[in-house]
Amino acid sequence: MNNILDYIAWRGDVSFELSPFNEVDSLILSQLSYLDFAGLVGESFSDQTALSKIAHSFSNTSDLDQRTEDLALVNKSTVQLLIAAGNSRRFGDIKMCAYIKSTDRAKEEQFAAVAFVLDKKLNYLAFRGTDGSLVGWKEDCNMAFMSPVPAQQSSVEYMNSACAGLKGEIILGGHSKGGNLAVYASAFCLPKNQKRIKSIYNYDGPGFERTIVEKEEFQAILPLICTYMPQSSVVGILFEHYETCVVVESSKNVGVFQHDPFTWFVYGTAFVTVGGLTTDSIFIDITVKHWLEQLDKDKREQFIDTLFEVLNATHAETLTDLSDSWVKNARLIIKALAHIEPETREAVLQTFHLLFKTAQTTVPTIVELSPHFKNLLS
Repeated sequence: MNNILDYIAWRGDVSFELSPFNEVDSLILSQLSYLDFAGLVGESFSDQTALSKIAHSFSNTSDLDQRTEDLALVNKSTVQLLIAAGNSRRFGDIKMCAYIKSTDRAKEEQFAAVAFVLDKKLNYLAFRGTDGSLVGWKEDCNMAFMSPVPAQQSSVEYMNSACAGLKGEIILGGHSKGGNLAVYASAFCLPKNQKRIKSIYNYDGPGFERTIVEKEEFQAILPLICTYMPQSSVVGILFEHYETCVVVESSKNVGVFQHDPFTWFVYGTAFVTVGGLTTDSIFIDITVKHWLEQLDKDKREQFIDTLFEVLNATHAETLTDLSDSWVKNARLIIKALAHIEPETREAVLQTFHLLFKTAQTTVPTIVELSPHFKNLLS
């Protein structure tokens, strides 16, 4: 079965005039936002360079290894995807601009975005998902008790700047957290800019708390959002989704590996879809939702802050740093745990206990939904 690389090989010589921009094209541009384009793509919306030229420059840069360090948790075939897109008629002439990246430990923000100008009447804003930085993962977790998080605020600013610097309609998209940012930017940008949105693509990105989804600004864009999830999603199912959700077939069996867009099956100009989520995905969804409902925002914040306080004791900047010296880091983590105030440590342990207890009570619900769930317990 084909994936997004095969799609370029098959459709790469077909222009957007002959075959309009589609959901697979959108995923490809979203995936490219994971690459470090610093110094290759201009920071302003007026400084535009053809994707074909960017692909050539990127693949021949002297610091290619350093630029791909952030791909520790992202499929390294993304570089190959850029080169294939750059060499194709379909993507090669697209102009790239306004690449920005910010990783701020103090603000607990990890944000990156890049714009693609398809033609004079259509533009695509791609928001990066979570990279390998601990800051990025901390910000993701902060969504459990904070709204907006800094990256969401930055996505709104980026959208408003894009509308000031570009002409024509706007499509927004992103994978993982990037999908969440695309939706948030669309909902809370200036009203006049919201009117320019053609469509919004969320690829296995988490949803939002109910209070956000029910806001008038959010409700206005619901018809424009299409969310795609693999059948065993573990990321996209988080929080609330009121929009249309399409379930995509993946080549991997384990849910966490299905998060990788390169495992999603493509047929023609669309994804191969299945009837619904698997029972293990539904189990995670119900368990996490019930768990969060039993914790007020202060307890959520305390749990997450303490968890990352312990991880920060290792002085690791990325998940790769954390795993490279795991024996040393394990000792530092144990030492850090010992220095946490007893009341805080007890609160964290109680929160973990509540999660396990919630998971146990969720099982009967899932069994009722699907008798096949029993197979997962054996």
